[in-house]
Amino acid sequence: MSEKYVYCFHLKESGTLSLLWLYPIKQGTDLIVANVIGDGNLEIIAAGEKVYVLDKTGARVWESNLGKAISNVHSSDLNEDGYGEIVAGSSYTFRFNKAYGEIFLLDGFGHLLWESTDNYMTEYVVIKDMDHNGTLDLVIADYANVISGYENMMGANKADMYFSQAMTSFNSENYRDALVYFKIAREEYKKDKNTNKVLEADDYIQKCELFLNTGSSYEMGLYFFGMGDYQKSILYFEDSKKASLNKQDFDAALKADEMIEKATRYVEAQTYLDEANKYMSEENFDKAYSIYNNALNVYQRLGDNQKINLVQSNILKIDNYKKAMDYFNMGKSYFSSNDYQNAKSYFQKASAEFNNLGDVNKVASCEDYISKCNQLIDSSKGLSSVNNILLYGGILIGFLLLIVLLLFFLLLK
Repeated sequence: MSEKYVYCFHLKESGTLSLLWLYPIKQGTDLIVANVIGDGNLEIIAAGEKVYVLDKTGARVWESNLGKAISNVHSSDLNEDGYGEIVAGSSYTFRFNKAYGEIFLLDGFGHLLWESTDNYMTEYVVIKDMDHNGTLDLVIADYANVISGYENMMGANKADMYFSQAMTSFNSENYRDALVYFKIAREEYKKDKNTNKVLEADDYIQKCELFLNTGSSYEMGLYFFGMGDYQKSILYFEDSKKASLNKQDFDAALKADEMIEKATRYVEAQTYLDEANKYMSEENFDKAYSIYNNALNVYQRLGDNQKINLVQSNILKIDNYKKAMDYFNMGKSYFSSNDYQNAKSYFQKASAEFNNLGDVNKVASCEDYISKCNQLIDSSKGLSSVNNILLYGGILIGFLLLIVLLLFFLLLK
């Protein structure tokens, strides 16, 4: 990654790298790969102006703006629920070189679960069971080398934390999220054998389901749709449609049917993207170009400007790659014809294009040819100088011989 982009390369059997995709970010500082959504696939988590989470194709899963630039990210299953949480640290410096930083804890869908009230530098983070009590602890250090340990905030008060998050969502009338968190909190209270809290969580769960009413499945469909899990959202929308038809609520059924069609289009577009990315990794640019355009047509019908920009960026990348390859092949053609000056010019153009595309191997190949061209150009200049010396020397010798012959004939007379 760089300050401006996250890059993904494909390692070929030849050992060379080929750029699969890049994603624009701001103030990039750190990057990890982990499974935080729990779907069995790895996500790319980058730190920068925000926390950026991308899927394997380079598509945005979510971005979380915490109001502060993030200097580093870590992931571990802190609450032991089988899904990875994200620990994000922000670091910034005030005058007199006194540094402060905060820690944020997010779940796999970008919801803020917890944030520190103390300020520490978070350049170095250790997640480990330091006190051997069976729960993970978070250990950080400030720039004065003071080691501070956060007892696992997901440990003994884990249920309370989820309950608090549920109440925040409930009071904001976000009943969909509240329902999820109340159910998690209820299970944690059951583990703690806290009967009163189990009953309280049950009461709120019933209230959430009442508020969501027959739209419960529809709301869950919207939730997974918003998370980009379109296959799962279709299942919930189909349940909602079926329930609405059973109640003869045809408006609700039509609403669910529209979302099924929309989610199906997203699945279709993602299939195109996966196929196009595969052809890109194989450098089959004509196939990739055609299939990216199929995906673009779907996203244009959906009116998804972010996805449109992503696909157009990939199409532009192919155009630029083709242009770079044209320059490269022209350079090779001139090189084969011993026209090293023109060959050098085209290799320089190709090198600049490949550099913009992030193809370090092609840049290296161009620079190698440029070096050879320079050597051969210098060599040809040396040979030319020698040839000139021989030519002019021969003319001079011939002229002197002519003078000698003329003098000889004059003496004979």
